[in-house]
Amino acid sequence: MYLTECLIENVGPIELLDLSLSLDEHGSPKPIIVVGKNGSGKSILLSYIADALMEFAKTAYKDIVEGQREFESPFFKLTGPINQRINCQFGIGLLQFSTGEKSCSYVDKSGILAFDEYADKMRERFKDISWDKEGNIKKVSKNEKDFEDIFKRCSICYFPSSRKEIPHWLNRGSVDDELTFQLKMQLTSTLGKPVFVESCANENKKWVLDVFLDSMVDFEPAEDKFKILGNINDKLLLKQGRANVEALLKNILQDESISLGLSYRNARRYRLHVKNIEKIIIPSLDHLSSGQSILFNLFTTIIRYADIGDVNKSIHLDQIEGIVLIDEIDAHLDSQLQYDILPKMIKLFPKVQFIVTTHSPLFLLGMEKNYDVDGFRIIEMPNGNVISTERFSEFKKSFEYYKLTKDYEDSIQKRLLESTKPLVLTEGETDPIYIRTALDLLGHKDLLDQLDIDWVGRKDEHGNSINTGKDSLNTAKRFIEANPNASNRSILLLYDCDANKSEENEEKIFVRTISRNPKNDKVTNGIENLLPSSLFDDKFYYYKTKKQLGGGGEKIEKRLKKTEFCRYICHDRANHEEFKEFDRIVQILDEFIKLTRGD
Repeated sequence: MYLTECLIENVGPIELLDLSLSLDEHGSPKPIIVVGKNGSGKSILLSYIADALMEFAKTAYKDIVEGQREFESPFFKLTGPINQRINCQFGIGLLQFSTGEKSCSYVDKSGILAFDEYADKMRERFKDISWDKEGNIKKVSKNEKDFEDIFKRCSICYFPSSRKEIPHWLNRGSVDDELTFQLKMQLTSTLGKPVFVESCANENKKWVLDVFLDSMVDFEPAEDKFKILGNINDKLLLKQGRANVEALLKNILQDESISLGLSYRNARRYRLHVKNIEKIIIPSLDHLSSGQSILFNLFTTIIRYADIGDVNKSIHLDQIEGIVLIDEIDAHLDSQLQYDILPKMIKLFPKVQFIVTTHSPLFLLGMEKNYDVDGFRIIEMPNGNVISTERFSEFKKSFEYYKLTKDYEDSIQKRLLESTKPLVLTEGETDPIYIRTALDLLGHKDLLDQLDIDWVGRKDEHGNSINTGKDSLNTAKRFIEANPNASNRSILLLYDCDANKSEENEEKIFVRTISRNPKNDKVTNGIENLLPSSLFDDKFYYYKTKKQLGGGGEKIEKRLKKTEFCRYICHDRANHEEFKEFDRIVQILDEFIKLTRGD
């Protein structure tokens, strides 16, 4: 069963929302991502879909909501003028779901609206339902037998924004840990699949333990070998169900080496745990972080619900069908879980219709990365406009900048921790090579032994230098100042002559600028300025078109092949006389060493 049509008018902030949701060429649903500002109606849309699912379930089962009896059926969602837009005569929500070749509909109407007068907006949809002109109406088309089968074999659930899992460290007796909504729903006394899922860790732990035990092979001694008891093929299939649960954990924890482990029954705290090859790394599923726990239990619930109707569904995740509503899907999740992990986990269930709300551009970009351009839909509230991820191009730029900055800061932190020697950071990739060569040729190897010399940037996947130059040295300075306890190393930020930075002597950070060499009028910027101008032969240059000029001409820049030139000067020639002007840097480094020693 999948949602195919949605028409909501005059409800809360929604003036008119008219959606048609198509399936892909294989008959599978596309994930629906609902975006919009706070108060734009995202949660209202989900509430209508969840309410329709509740009403469908109530036609087949008698224990859906608390207080449901033979002739009483409390609503999950309140109906009436409370939902209606101010100064409007009516409010209405119409939904249509496809169940194979059949369809079923839902209506929630308040105020005054004649059925015939609304026919134009319905456009031949919602044919199996009608309503009276006046009064509050909520009803669904009846397909009791169909609904009984659908809710038994499918994963149909609504995860509200209030979802939570109790952490292992909490003394439950010290707080009221009752759920926000007490909806003790059981679809018959044996099915046990509540549509509204605010917390599910306890049920999932029991089920995961059952899955683990079912996958274990029994054997007995037989001569000098062992005899396997039972059907080994069945056990291999059941082991795949366990592997699927472990795959969720591997994705969430971003560790391919982990698996579930089982301790003896008297080791209650560690009975079902997470381990790697060497040891237990997480004592129990209760010890997952809040974000990890919510994510794990959300997707485990989808598998468990399908498994209750058919154990083969836990073995073949791509065969699980259903509708899963998730309000604020990015809640409690860090940036990597939103961008990398969440889209991959959604993709494990191609036949489940995910309808989720989000405020996270990282999640949207992650979906774009994992799906084809037409593989999912973004719906913007309150009007329901279908938009493309191109609308989020500014977020992509921001995210790329964020990744570069994060990688850069991680690189800086790694360098701060990998040694205790004072550290010299330079602007460019070749700068440390020139400085080490100069110290060697000028007889200052003692400084080399006392210092680590590195450049501020790093290489990207294509081998290009990134995060270089004075701006990156400035960023490094801000990072070190903001994280004073990251390292006890003293750091010298050594700027090229064109940076014109003033000297600074702080507790751990020292700033110096290399003075300009007036003898080299050919290269006036960069560390190469300290070399004789006669070395800069034309063979070490290349020409690059900078831009097209309006008159049809081109602006061409002559650029130094810095890496090739550095290799020639430092390795092929290594001439003492050519490095005399580097004595300026020797003096800076010598002063830096004395300052770090307190001389």
